[in-house]
Amino acid sequence: MPGYTHSTYLLGLASVVLVGLAIVIGTFFVKLYHARMLLIDRRRSSLTFLTGLPRDAHYQFGLATIAREQFYETGGFYIDRWPMSGLFVIVVSPTIGMEITQQNPRLASNRPKQLCRYLKPTTGGPTILDMDEKEWKPWRGIYNKAFHRDRVISLVPCMVEEVLVYAETFSGDRRYVLFGSNHASFHDRYNWENKPADLVALGPNAAATAIVIRGNPRVINSLQYTLAVIRESRRLFPPAGATRAGKRGISVTDDAGNVCSTDDAIL
Repeated sequence: MPGYTHSTYLLGLASVVLVGLAIVIGTFFVKLYHARMLLIDRRRSSLTFLTGLPRDAHYQFGLATIAREQFYETGGFYIDRWPMSGLFVIVVSPTIGMEITQQNPRLASNRPKQLCRYLKPTTGGPTILDMDEKEWKPWRGIYNKAFHRDRVISLVPCMVEEVLVYAETFSGDRRYVLFGSNHASFHDRYNWENKPADLVALGPNAAATAIVIRGNPRVINSLQYTLAVIRESRRLFPPAGATRAGKRGISVTDDAGNVCSTDDAIL
């Protein structure tokens, strides 16, 4: 009797495992079918992965190359990356981008759920890049005053003091870190410290830079190149900031006049 009970238990366990495995496999193929059907009426047969990839395709530059060589007149195209991710609508046209992010309120306010998971290792949690408008907009109104231009300018003298402490601490090692890595990587030397520089905004005396900025914080607005570097370095994955979630029944029009469905797509 105990042997019979043990055999029955093993048989039941095996049945449960097989049923679970069948459900997982069935779910996978259902999702595969759904993902493929989203694209089957829109794809270009010449770009299927079964017959070859587009010329010069690459992770970093492949999408731009595809858009430039294959979809120059339309300004956008679909790319199917399931099961790694969902269906993408890649937009390279400003006109389509404005329609998605500004002109169509049903598309402009919602971000894809996958975006939060993608950015979490970098951001540590929800950010303005992956939160829906209804979640982040109230907080933006609260913090706007703290980041007002006049408010930030008023804090510049305090920032200068902190930067001076940092610069003094770092000054002993900076020439070895910066110039050493540059020479090792590019086999070249900038040698800028031995070249004359005409600092129109801050004056020729580099030692007096902090004094000039403290006396007139708005002078930093004259440093166009410095401002460009700062603004570029503050960017956090710009494509994510323009990513939107497609919705069933909503379409956008490309530059060639084609109506493109956004059903379950990442725009």
